[in-house]
Amino acid sequence: MEKNSLVLEECIRTYDREISRKTSLESKASSLLSTNALVVSILNAFTAFIVAGIVTFNNLGILIILNIIATIIIGISIYWSLDVLKIKKHFIPFDIKNPNLIMEKLNKKQDDLTNDLIDRYLSIIPQIHNFNDIKVISLESSRTFLIYGIFISFIGLIITLFVNGGL
Repeated sequence: MEKNSLVLEECIRTYDREISRKTSLESKASSLLSTNALVVSILNAFTAFIVAGIVTFNNLGILIILNIIATIIIGISIYWSLDVLKIKKHFIPFDIKNPNLIMEKLNKKQDDLTNDLIDRYLSIIPQIHNFNDIKVISLESSRTFLIYGIFISFIGLIITLFVNGGL
């Protein structure tokens, strides 16, 4: 009995930790999505400012083209951020919807109920862990594409400054 309750407590702690990790990943994806949107709007505003600035296309064409490429790459980053947020899966270790099941559980002995809960937690914890690992991969992909997009934009800016003799 004592051993089962300790195992159940550890299962509950692990479950809570994985749910917290899932929430943290979704929060990071949301903030990364905001960052992506901000960077894309800055790049587009910068490109529009250059195009409207009555400067010849020959001098700034590389910057405009690279900013468009950077915007597309950051669009891919936005896709990966949305991938983290699009699946809202709720992992509940017990079924609350069926009142008959609850009555059955209330009629069980404490040991049987504890063992049943342990089994349910042990079956759902690996699912949450795998779900979170997949979301980490999507989040890292999003960050990588955001960095690539910003890097390409800066390369375009540096090339343009060299071409125009500003650096």
